[in-house]
Parts: sequence; C-alpha cells; structure tokens
Amino acid sequence: MSTTLSDQLLATLKAVGVRHIFGIPGDTIDTLMESIRIDDEVEFVVCRHEENAAFMASGEARVSGGLGVVVACQGPGANNLLNGLADAASDRIPVLAITGQVDSDRIGSGMPQESSQIKLFDEIALFNAEARTPLNLMEMLHIAINAALTERGVAHISIPSDVLLHGS
Repeated sequence: MSTTLSDQLLATLKAVGVRHIFGIPGDTIDTLMESIRIDDEVEFVVCRHEENAAFMASGEARVSGGLGVVVACQGPGANNLLNGLADAASDRIPVLAITGQVDSDRIGSGMPQESSQIKLFDEIALFNAEARTPLNLMEMLHIAINAALTERGVAHISIPSDVLLHGS
C-alpha cells in the first residue's frame, strides 16, 4: 500500500495507463522523483529542457491516445513548459502538467523562482489549480485527469513541495 502522497499520485497515474513521465528532476518535485525511482512500472524520461519534455508528453499522447504527463519545478521550469503545452492544447491532446511550487507558506512572498503558475497556465489549461492540502491534491488530480481525457486538452496542477511531503 502507498505510504506517501507522491506514491498515491503515481498509483493514480498508473491506473489510467501512464507508463512514462517526462521532465527534469528538481527540488520542489524531489518527493515525486523518489516515488518514480522506486516504481518498476513507470519510467521517468529525463529531458534536456522542459519545453522538450512537454512536446514529448504530447507526442506520446498523440500516438497512444492516452494521457501524456510532464513534470517541472517552479519558476523557469514551469515557464519552459508553455510552448509544448500550448501546442498540445491547440491540437486538443490530453496532457497533464504537474509543476512543483515553493512551500505553501512561501507562496506570494517573492521567494526566488516563485511565480504565479495559475496565471501562467490560465490561457492554455482546461483545468488549472494549485493544491493546498493532501486531500485537495488527490481530488484535483482526479478532476485534472478527467478534464484532460474527456475534454481533450491540457490540465495543470501546481503542487507546493510541503504538500507532497505528507504521508497517506
């Protein structure tokens, strides 16, 4: 049974057929990286740039007909996803973007590399939200996956690093 919220997130993605997650590891998504590392069913595909990761997730979804998943850290990492996700959105390709964010109590403080990811993804995402609690994250994840697959487009969830650290 899953022991961390990241494990639960990964199990949910696996349940809808996700077998590859594209992106670049980093500090605000380290907990998710650890869950992927110890899992033998989902491969993390390390990319040289977040834009490439978004295009790769979109490409996999185009070919498979399933959900493409891309992850990035806050700030520049999240910003770099935009071109690939805008392309997926315009072609109605189901892609879930998961972005790390600074700790919940630091959002809005001007911390280095913090940005308003909700504003950033507002124009291209069918579903666009920031998790604030573990329960909230899992509810959002289900809504985001459903939106991406049924409405055919991009869904985005921003997850503060302290939320991902919670156990089940």
